[in-house]
Amino acid sequence: MSGYNDGRKKTLFCVAVNLLNLQELKEALREIESKPDMETLTLKEKSAFAAGLLQEIASRRKVDLKLHRKTGMVFPNDIWVKIARFLGTLNGENVKCFL
Repeated sequence: MSGYNDGRKKTLFCVAVNLLNLQELKEALREIESKPDMETLTLKEKSAFAAGLLQEIASRRKVDLKLHRKTGMVFPNDIWVKIARFLGTLNGENVKCFL
């Protein structure tokens, strides 16, 4: 798939490789390689075609190829500065934090 990654589809390709089975990935590669005008397409067009194909295969299995990050504690950067200063004062140090 490296020849079809325009830099914007890396996550989709990684998720697809992890969620689709080997037969489905081989099917996608066969279909990509059998497309007659693939050499004339730009990298962006190749990437869009490959991504669409993987999405189509995934939708047949009702698989979502979006990365669902765990929802956790997400702090703005200024809270990390406060936490670092607090922890530094506990240790008796004067902490400077560069975030």
